[in-house]
Amino acid sequence: MAKKTTKKTSTRSSKSTLPAAPITLKEFKARRQKVARLLKDRAGVVFAGEHSASLRGDWEPTVEFLYLTGIADEPGAALLLDPSHPNPRRREVLLLRSRDPEDEAWHGIREGLSPELRDRIGVGTVFRTNRLNWLLTEAAARTGRLATLHEPKPAPARVNPDLAAYRLAAERVPGVAIDSAWREFYQLIAAKSPAERALVQKAIDATLAGVRAAATEIRPGANEGAVVRTLQATFAENGGEGNAFNPIAGSGVNATVLHYGANNRVMEDGDMLVLDSGTKFAGYCADITRTFPVNGRFNSTQADAYEIVLKAMRASIKACTVGTWMHDVDMAAREIIDKAGYGHAFYHGIGHHLGISVHDVDPKTPLRKDAIVTIEPGIYLPEENIGIRIEDDILVTSGAPANMSKALPVDRKGVEALMRG
Repeated sequence: MAKKTTKKTSTRSSKSTLPAAPITLKEFKARRQKVARLLKDRAGVVFAGEHSASLRGDWEPTVEFLYLTGIADEPGAALLLDPSHPNPRRREVLLLRSRDPEDEAWHGIREGLSPELRDRIGVGTVFRTNRLNWLLTEAAARTGRLATLHEPKPAPARVNPDLAAYRLAAERVPGVAIDSAWREFYQLIAAKSPAERALVQKAIDATLAGVRAAATEIRPGANEGAVVRTLQATFAENGGEGNAFNPIAGSGVNATVLHYGANNRVMEDGDMLVLDSGTKFAGYCADITRTFPVNGRFNSTQADAYEIVLKAMRASIKACTVGTWMHDVDMAAREIIDKAGYGHAFYHGIGHHLGISVHDVDPKTPLRKDAIVTIEPGIYLPEENIGIRIEDDILVTSGAPANMSKALPVDRKGVEALMRG
């Protein structure tokens, strides 16, 4: 998906630090307790991430921080988990950046620290972020072990903030061991709770309504932008909360551009249009793609390619079982597309995890029960102005995979019927 951008909002309204999603405090507490158990006697910290100077879109915290706190409005915050601390109130410490009146004039008046704030968030202690280095140094001296909870990024990306903070502590406490716990943590995030699955389904349902409405705008002479405007308006009418990612409405050769984003071409007779979109609901994302013949009917060449992609998609969905690696799910589709002679035209992966982020954290392990993944094979032939991608959102269960977006037709006749409303 296209990368999400961020926004600095200008508002004087008072902001209250509260979980943004309708996940209960009890569930957030249970999540932190699970991470504490995997940390054992090690301390670990997750960061919310910093502000961006961009004025497009909203600021969003890291998946790791949002998953453990539900707090979506505190850039620069951090959560320290120190499960072996002798003081029970210091085993979960939320750290918020200091108040700045000039910053608040731009971004909103922030709440001060108080016992009421601590209890409402459900953590043991709330400090300012200037205490983090002190707390980490004390934890390192007491336990001798720290553990990373953010996936490492390859160079030239910056060193993750947790590892950078641990190194500062290790310079002051000889012999400290820095372990990796992100993979086990990401496995917890990947397995969605019943409440999370319900929120993803709400986002999917609103997305499907948007695609149904947008399909009726697809015709020769219409602009791709009209399709997107109808899509987004219908998201909102059905409870969706903006875009999970920048929508893609690519016709003609634009259908072959994976992250096309201009969405301003006039559609022509004989084109195909790839519509890849998703909205959010209470912080959880959907991601759905359908490909439409602009004139309302697939011609024989388009139909042949479409059926190959559809067959590949169904094979990969069937492969989404507990214990299967995503590269094996990918191969289930790729073998079909390769056999049809289009291997060179399928040049992206089969899909990704879905949840708080449209590209949710990936533990790089076999699929777990209750994980939600996208399945999105495609064929792209720029020289023929043919781009086809089909995508559904799949829940991994203990039995057969469950297609959470199956209510939206995917067969050719069903797609053509969507365009007729």
